[in-house]
Amino acid sequence: KKRRDALHTKGQAMDRFKYDKRDLEFLKDFRQYLRPIFENYFRVDYHGVKDLEGTPSLFVGNHNGIFSVEILMMLEIWARELQFKFPGIFGLTHDMVFNHAVLKHIVPKIGCIPANPDIAKEAFKHGHSLLVYPGGEFETFRPLSEKSEVQFSGRKGFARLALEADVPIIPVANVGGHEQSLVLYRDEEIAKMRDFKKKFRVSAIPITPFGIPFIPGLFSKYTEKFAFYSMIAFSSFPMPAKMDFYFEKPIKLTEEEKHKKTFDQQVDLLNQKVLDSLQYRLTREYSRPRVPLYGEVEARGLLRKLLKMAS
Repeated sequence: KKRRDALHTKGQAMDRFKYDKRDLEFLKDFRQYLRPIFENYFRVDYHGVKDLEGTPSLFVGNHNGIFSVEILMMLEIWARELQFKFPGIFGLTHDMVFNHAVLKHIVPKIGCIPANPDIAKEAFKHGHSLLVYPGGEFETFRPLSEKSEVQFSGRKGFARLALEADVPIIPVANVGGHEQSLVLYRDEEIAKMRDFKKKFRVSAIPITPFGIPFIPGLFSKYTEKFAFYSMIAFSSFPMPAKMDFYFEKPIKLTEEEKHKKTFDQQVDLLNQKVLDSLQYRLTREYSRPRVPLYGEVEARGLLRKLLKMAS
């Protein structure tokens, strides 16, 4: 793929979106470090971008890996390809990130905005597009054995937002991304027992080999905050998982599909269409011969490499 390094400026003449805190100079410098990670560490490939039309859209993806580096990979894809059709794509981001002492000063510069419906609608009114991962922490904390499953946990707010704003949804399937984190189990009981939904806005915690030593600290009010953030931090370093992003066909309900349906029924239908699109892609790609971290392989090619390594 031809590398595009220049950051596009089209669309800056539009009325200023007050939550647009992007810093193009910062993005330019940031990409110097992001580019080799994109190309050499995660070996990212992306498909379907050239078929998209540049209208304000809601990009909806499956969420992978505790650190969720796929958001940064999407930033690089935007800088290389998407910016020429979608000058402004903002990522709806969890409050926990904006409350972080360091991250809250960085994420706005790369296009992150609070995951608030009113802010999202304002972005659409200004002609921008949005990126959202409805599964949130529930999906990123799923065990590695469930990597091929889309798990939005019944969250349909994205579908409601798309209908209210009258914008299409573009499903973005990330295949391979969840292999970056060795999650053994997603524990909802401890999170519920310790009321983590209220304290940390998470409904579960990831159990990983690196996070297990911090579990006892979760049961004391004096150490639970330190234990929680330490568990997440020590479990977050991503392994070099090969990632493939698939931009699927835009989804928007037709007038015929909306006919004689309540708004809630329309939300359910749109939600199901997006889930089906993402799940079809994940099921299809994960059913092919794959090696964890390495990605899809041809059986003969893998056999030759194994024989060569053994000789």
